Amino acid sequence: MYLWDCYAVSVDYDPTGLVVARDEEAAIEKFKNQLAEAHIWHGSVSAEKVDEIGGYKITLTKVK
Repeated sequence: MYLWDCYAVSVDYDPTGLVVARDEEAAIEKFKNQLAEAHIWHGSVSAEKVDEIGGYKITLTKVK
């Protein structure tokens, strides 16, 4: 699983969010579902994997 920074193009503003998913396609689909549940219209969605921020490596650990 990876952390994805998702971005959508909309009319009034451009929603963003972080999503945990296995690949880019799954991240986009998950973010689209979040937008749909919030009734946010969007034209397109993109996702970029977040591996490192400010020289710090990002790792995910599943909480049990």
